[in-house]
Amino acid sequence: MKHIKTILSGAVMLALAIPAGAQQIANSDFDGEWHDCIPFTYYADEGYSDQLSKVVVGQNPAGWVISNVTGMAAYNDGSPAGLGSTQVGERTEGYGEGAAVSLVNSPNPFMPQQIVPAYVTLGTTWSTANPAFGMTGITINDSDGGTFGGQAFSERPKGIEFMYRKSRGTAKPDEPAMVVAYLWKGHWTQSDVPVTIYMAGEPTKIPMVDRDRCVLGMDMTGLQGGEVTPSEDAELIAVIKAEITADADEWTKFSADFEYLSQATPEMINIVISAGDYFAKAEDVGEGNGIDVDNLSLVYVQTGIDEINVGDALVEYYNLGGMRVDAANAAPGLYIRRQGDKASKVIIR
Repeated sequence: MKHIKTILSGAVMLALAIPAGAQQIANSDFDGEWHDCIPFTYYADEGYSDQLSKVVVGQNPAGWVISNVTGMAAYNDGSPAGLGSTQVGERTEGYGEGAAVSLVNSPNPFMPQQIVPAYVTLGTTWSTANPAFGMTGITINDSDGGTFGGQAFSERPKGIEFMYRKSRGTAKPDEPAMVVAYLWKGHWTQSDVPVTIYMAGEPTKIPMVDRDRCVLGMDMTGLQGGEVTPSEDAELIAVIKAEITADADEWTKFSADFEYLSQATPEMINIVISAGDYFAKAEDVGEGNGIDVDNLSLVYVQTGIDEINVGDALVEYYNLGGMRVDAANAAPGLYIRRQGDKASKVIIR
């Protein structure tokens, strides 16, 4: 039997404020340092295909990665180079002051029919494709890409918000910008994911940990890579999938709430902000569609117990985070007991 001892009582209004140390994302205003962007890919050269490329394509804001691509990475006489390198993001003037990220879906200069999707993420961006010459020109086969991984994170925010400006090109003007964010614990490992742009031979393949679609539980039909194996504790905890459809010439506020699927404590977070439909097929990416992003923050809410009318009210128990608990099964500790507008702190032993 649980023993409950009252240690403070009275008709009180209990509001549990946002913790002063609520976790945020570093450099989410993009005003910090920017560093060389070295897209994640392996060299396509025979004899070097086990080495990660060192080709620099643009810059990244510290802690974030822009989806610039190397193209076919070559290691010619010790000089890294990328055939078809494409920069889709850069630093621009921010909201009010400082810096922002500017993203535009852009054509590959070597294969202009291939439009490189522009997005920024906390994870690692990757891409693969097998261009082939034919009677009608270059055909793109087996293209795939996205993001894997994220950053360590252990809070449960209500949502995210940021400032943005949105523009659109003429090729596919109806393509929406997209925001994808998710919290999870454990890991998903997909075998044999190709991570090279190559024209001959076999691409370099790796076991990819926490690929976006794997964590989100999406259909993998027609995508590159092998079997997906989750760890025993793998669990998707919360997700945001939101579209931005309206143009915005001036800085405009975006906000969206997480949909929580579990009461578990997160271990990781990833956020992706894309100039187009992040999950679109390669042929559906709209050239010229763009978005500028600044001042991103995670939103936390005050949770707690509000006053209600006194009467034959049900007795309810809450933890100090404002979450309702079952007193009969609660772990020993300090809780809030509420009945009507009467609230008290109690110890459950």
